[in-house]
Amino acid sequence: MAYPIVLPRRVNNLTIRHQPTPKAGVILLVDDSDLVRRFAKELLIEAAYHVLEAANASAALELTQSAEQRIDLLIADLLLPGPSGLDLARKLRATRPYLKVLLLSADPSNAPAAKLIPNASFLDKTKMVDHLTETVEEILAQGSHSDF
Repeated sequence: MAYPIVLPRRVNNLTIRHQPTPKAGVILLVDDSDLVRRFAKELLIEAAYHVLEAANASAALELTQSAEQRIDLLIADLLLPGPSGLDLARKLRATRPYLKVLLLSADPSNAPAAKLIPNASFLDKTKMVDHLTETVEEILAQGSHSDF
């Protein structure tokens, strides 16, 4: 596996970081916790993914209606206020059958709920630090899910 090298460059006493080339894949990140969302977004951006974010399912649906770009992966908290992460995944899959889904919860006993969405994956939020980017890479490397 290749790892991008980011080297700082100084121009007129300003340090400019060279950003790695973005990876294929646009991720829609939905979590009602600002802290979790910011942390996950930072991990994903460091891994060179393009990330769209929303605090709840309604905001995510609005964002997807206005976004002209393809969304390859939905990462959503299972227990969002209002429509849940499961509800959001179902609604988005209705119009985007190729969409890959990663559901999150701080309670590992919620893992079986991810099985309610065909081919969805689950990640315990307490393991995000060590496993989020590798899980995302594995999911996006899988073939197309256009048979939903």
